[in-house]
Amino acid sequence: MQLNLSNYLPGKTYQIEEDVDLSKIIFPIDSRIKSITNLHVNININRYGDIYDLYIFGKGEIQAICSYTLQQFTYPFSFEERISLGDDDFPLDSNRVDLDPFFIAFISDVIPLNIHKPGACRPSNGDSYRVLSEEELEQERKSRPDPRFAILDDIEI
Repeated sequence: MQLNLSNYLPGKTYQIEEDVDLSKIIFPIDSRIKSITNLHVNININRYGDIYDLYIFGKGEIQAICSYTLQQFTYPFSFEERISLGDDDFPLDSNRVDLDPFFIAFISDVIPLNIHKPGACRPSNGDSYRVLSEEELEQERKSRPDPRFAILDDIEI
């Protein structure tokens, strides 16, 4: 979403309500977010001299990967943020500002690191893995040393 800041006069409040298409954004393969399926934003813009205050309210849905089942599912989100453009944190180079990177950052910020599909349960033991407590893991490491380091046992110091 592009904003042309020259359209906004000082001392007035402007409102923008828009659906933003971020579906073409490609996330890394190991990201918990696979795609942003929809995003609706309400933006209030206030200009004070050369500084633009933006109050952004957004909500939508992402396609996420469940950290328990590794299945893809729809996850709703919402955010409320304020940014000031033209100050020391976000200096302006031109009158046009692309807000998409801000939206992506705001969405990433509100999505939990370990996201779970509704009804998903934490895995227990399975065919190709085991779940160990810290004590069991420590005991196993002591009883079964890593063979890759066996050559170090022959070195005399």
